[in-house]
Amino acid sequence: MKDTIEPDAQTVPETPPLFSANSLRAHLSRLRDPRNARGIRYSLAALLTLLILAKLGGEDSLKGMADWLRLRENTLLRLLGMNRDRLPHQTTYERLLAKLDSDELEADGAFSLSPWRENP
Repeated sequence: MKDTIEPDAQTVPETPPLFSANSLRAHLSRLRDPRNARGIRYSLAALLTLLILAKLGGEDSLKGMADWLRLRENTLLRLLGMNRDRLPHQTTYERLLAKLDSDELEADGAFSLSPWRENP
């Protein structure tokens, strides 16, 4: 008798993804980036996609989000096709969120920033 159960095609259904991270990124790429072009290392769409993925992963604070992303760094870099060795530091996300116009994002239907902004 076997000690393990080996799944077959009938017992493990193939589950399609709920959404495509790249289609989310494409949607977010329509937003206006409020940062100065000089010194930008990560696109606005990439940063927002990362934050949304961390939020969907159950994180509520920017520190938690940055930690969640860092633990999945290699997978996320590959998944999103980012030509970088590392993901941004938490302060990059903080600076970005401070500059974003939440009214513009909400009018576009992207999302609301209010639950993510932390009090200084």
